[in-house]
Amino acid sequence: MIFGIKLKKKIFLLILIFTLIFLFNNFYNHVNLYISQIVNFDKKDINIQSYKVQIEAKEFSNIEKNLSGLTYNFLTNTFFAISNRPRNIYELNKNGDIIRQIKLSGFKDTEGITHIKNDTFALVDEKKESVIIIKIDSSTNHINYEDSKAIKLEIQNFENFGFEGVTYNSFKNTILIANEKFPMKIIEISNWETNNPIFQKSEIFENIKQYVSDISSFTFNEKTNNFIILSDESKMILEVNQKGKLLSYQYLTKGKMYLENDIPQPEGITIDKENNIYIVSEPNLFYKFSK
Repeated sequence: MIFGIKLKKKIFLLILIFTLIFLFNNFYNHVNLYISQIVNFDKKDINIQSYKVQIEAKEFSNIEKNLSGLTYNFLTNTFFAISNRPRNIYELNKNGDIIRQIKLSGFKDTEGITHIKNDTFALVDEKKESVIIIKIDSSTNHINYEDSKAIKLEIQNFENFGFEGVTYNSFKNTILIANEKFPMKIIEISNWETNNPIFQKSEIFENIKQYVSDISSFTFNEKTNNFIILSDESKMILEVNQKGKLLSYQYLTKGKMYLENDIPQPEGITIDKENNIYIVSEPNLFYKFSK
């Protein structure tokens, strides 16, 4: 009788142990899956050549010309485009419809815009030789240069430097500005939130000069930790890693990605959380590409 009770206890203990092991393994696997989805350890390229056009050359009826930049705000799931004449910011939905127009006062030559975090954005003004930190919330309809924080960049200290794009690296908390060409370089700004920003030149785009003759815009993809680069003169999109290695590319010409016509003058590029790619082109055209 005693032997039978002990045997039952041992069997019960074994069953309990195996059950706990099974539950722990199951929990561990689910946690690992969840972490991998959130952190995205497997940072692959997006293979631009697999994309197809979904919206082609949608015209903004109330924007005449001079679209010069585009960024995506994942918090609002909307886009913000910028023009330099007239100097305005336009909030767009994912179909390219204008939701709101924000007037810019005191700015001179706005060439690019990027969302940083929350309601904070950065834009570049080539004539003012500055990166300007601005705030845009749900009620913003006017932004004055004098009310914004300007980070002065002495362009003469950087040979042949001309603003042609800006993006934000969320992993390093740095703002990056692209030089169009001669040479293709970026200026990386750290400590931008303080009164003592640090400027550093980088040549990670030097490797792509054999493929394109200019950089008109670029954006940082948080999912892959790579850059998506737009070239107007070469009519190309390129994907490069942070060492400048070319990962994938595609032309923005008729027939590629099922385009019916060339993109005339691509000036701004961004990517959303589903890895859809969006481009704005002068004078006033909107494009969407998806897999």
